[in-house]
Amino acid sequence: MKHNRFSFLSELVYRCSLKIKRRIKYMLKNSALIFTAGLALILFSPSAFAFGNLKWNWHWYLIGISIASSLGAYFFVRRKPNLENTGIKILVWGIYFWVLTFIQLIIFSVAYYFFG
Repeated sequence: MKHNRFSFLSELVYRCSLKIKRRIKYMLKNSALIFTAGLALILFSPSAFAFGNLKWNWHWYLIGISIASSLGAYFFVRRKPNLENTGIKILVWGIYFWVLTFIQLIIFSVAYYFFG
């Protein structure tokens, strides 16, 4: 049986992707991982630093908001098993990302208005 290197590489990539999928499924089933991710979002979110000097640190707030929104959108998409197509998952992730981003921006702007 003749093998070329492309079939070998594709088989290797396929097997590695199966192993990674199994590990991700195991980690997502583990409730300690979800608890740890939620705790990290609470402790290291920009809302913990919202009443600091906004003039110098505004870019860190935006980076924190985008990271928190990305992780939140990722977990929301992973919890929906009826999303089968990858393109649909990407679109739903984008919707969740922007909704979470604008909610955080509204909260921070209200906090800045009253306490800033």
